[in-house]
Amino acid sequence: MASRGRRALLGALFSLVGSLSQLLGALISTPLIIKGLGRESYGVWNLVQDVVGYGSLADLGLGTSTVMHLAQYEGERNAQAYSNTLHLAKKGVRWQAILVCLALLVLVLVFPWVFRTQDVSSEIVRWTVLICGLRVAISLVGMTNKAILKSVGRYDWLNFQETLGGILMTVTLVVVAAEGASLIALGLSQFLVVALSQLGFLRSASQFQDRKSTRLNSSHTVIS
Repeated sequence: MASRGRRALLGALFSLVGSLSQLLGALISTPLIIKGLGRESYGVWNLVQDVVGYGSLADLGLGTSTVMHLAQYEGERNAQAYSNTLHLAKKGVRWQAILVCLALLVLVLVFPWVFRTQDVSSEIVRWTVLICGLRVAISLVGMTNKAILKSVGRYDWLNFQETLGGILMTVTLVVVAAEGASLIALGLSQFLVVALSQLGFLRSASQFQDRKSTRLNSSHTVIS
């Protein structure tokens, strides 16, 4: 119980630090990014973020449902149901990521007029949309790793990694923008940071999943 209390306290602390760092990061980084990109490019960058952000709607509640059922089967010590749920969730998010990528390809190839601007090349905007869209797709695929951490109550580790990733993202965007890089370079830097963060979630989720599988199988053997 004491260990759970410490984890809950750390989870709340990291969540608070993450929220504050996100607010301070936006206040500090926004003027620097505007200066590095220019007002026109920064406006396009924000528009691209809004457009690709709708890709997260492809989740359709699968993330919340996965967390709920994994936690339920964890409590019931039902190893088979837990494994089946995790397998279906991973299969589902892969299809969601594919649909997001296909939707972006259709948007970029079939409706090129959407990306016409006066001061920024439409080709640059289209490539930026695709790169940022891949970032959203990777986040969807990694949803099951976060679900594993949530199902076992490891919000301390989850919030710590999200806070660390958010800080790294802010620093990277400011550095890249300050160098006068294009929107494509900014999108690539964002993609790489998210990919690195997802690898961290994958590693930690795998560790907790191995422990949990061992515990669930041991409980099943004792019951049998």
